[in-house]
Amino acid sequence: MMEVLKDLIKLKGVYGAFMSDNKGNIIAYDMPPGYEKDAMEEASHTVLRIVEGLDTVGCNVDHILWEYGEYRFISRKVKDGFISVLCSKTISLPLLNLSLNVIVKQINEGLIEVKPKENKKKELPPELAVAVDTSIFNTIEQELTKFIGPVAEVLITRKIGELGEERDNFPRGRLEELIDSLSAEIDSEEERQLFKQRIIDILSK
Repeated sequence: MMEVLKDLIKLKGVYGAFMSDNKGNIIAYDMPPGYEKDAMEEASHTVLRIVEGLDTVGCNVDHILWEYGEYRFISRKVKDGFISVLCSKTISLPLLNLSLNVIVKQINEGLIEVKPKENKKKELPPELAVAVDTSIFNTIEQELTKFIGPVAEVLITRKIGELGEERDNFPRGRLEELIDSLSAEIDSEEERQLFKQRIIDILSK
């Protein structure tokens, strides 16, 4: 699902996108810094209330479009949820809808998995289950920012959550897994390896 969102935000004028289930819970997202998950869930619940309200009076809608300031917010109904896009008011809607139509079709036909994978904490040996000093995340953020910019902070928080862990109690035994996941977000293979090596060097000191 994340790969679909990443491809979507490559379109000129698209700032971010997220996927929510039919209860308004966020399944996956790729949004600009400053957009908290709570705000996305509030937006998805608003979409649900509007759709359900219209449905009670016999209006079956499959998409909603809001305009505010220089932005557009578009939500498209898919099987088991919605896909929502934050974009520029000047974006080419035909081009955006063309991309969304393909994604919606693939989701509805089951070609794209919508339901999130369960994040279960791994059972680790006691010596590996010890929580790392949270200052390590500041170091990781500083290094990652050099490669992907200010979105590093948001990405780290998201990746920790995807592992089913918390920043304040992150086990030492899963650091390598986290670093691998973060490095995968760097486009250049050479830069991915450079980032990983820098982190390894820092952790070994």
